[in-house]
Amino acid sequence: MVKSYLGKHPAARGVLNWNGKSLRKVLGFQPTKLELRHADKANVSGGKLVHWIKLRKSGCQILLPDLDAYGWLTETLILKNLREFVPFDKLLAYQKRLEKRGELAAYFFRDYLDYLRECQQLGYDMSCKEILYPNKLAEKHLQNHLRIEHRRDRLLDQKISERYPQLVEKYEYATKNFCVVVPQNSGDLIAEGRDLIHCVGDYISSFANGFTDIVFLRKAAEPAASYYTMELYDGEILQCRGWDNCDPTKEIHAFLDEFKQNRLTKKRRKRAV
Repeated sequence: MVKSYLGKHPAARGVLNWNGKSLRKVLGFQPTKLELRHADKANVSGGKLVHWIKLRKSGCQILLPDLDAYGWLTETLILKNLREFVPFDKLLAYQKRLEKRGELAAYFFRDYLDYLRECQQLGYDMSCKEILYPNKLAEKHLQNHLRIEHRRDRLLDQKISERYPQLVEKYEYATKNFCVVVPQNSGDLIAEGRDLIHCVGDYISSFANGFTDIVFLRKAAEPAASYYTMELYDGEILQCRGWDNCDPTKEIHAFLDEFKQNRLTKKRRKRAV
């Protein structure tokens, strides 16, 4: 502790009462003999001692050996957030239960906090024990994540659906060899990115919210098969990417020039009038 203090370790400041005449007064509580033996035997670092003292002063009654063994002395910030959901004694009991079942993951504290916040976001009853202390935490965490993603995708799909008629009128175009198709939902963009091995799936939110426009360039003979993907904004083709982000061929460039003349430049001229 003295080394941490003299080394100007920020966390060590204000932790000890340097005028105290007894261990209780110096620490602010009376450590047990078991804790003192553990601190000596395990050679607990000054930084961990600081976190132990802060936890004990906050009302945590869990003893140093358990705090050290279960990783509490390196996760103090996350523990502060976890305390908003569960009391410390229940948290340790839950951690031990998962360990006994062989389900205690290395990033337990972070995963558990994420899980609880997801439950809150999904509107679950946070007073229910089955919700607060689930078996198979990793599995339930993944289920929550997928539910939230599904909810998000539904909202984005609704926005895409609302934009669809306007985008069809604005961009759909066909020649003898090629055609431009407007995606109807987030699944279309995900499939396009998967089939062409590029990142258009990352544009779902921007597309749904009108920050950019995405259309698919297809062969006229195969309008359902992914070929090239275009990003457009304000009458300009920002990018056109094919398989594995390849650039357009000369033939595609010729079609893009024609598409721009008939669908982009023409529209801009109408707005100018």
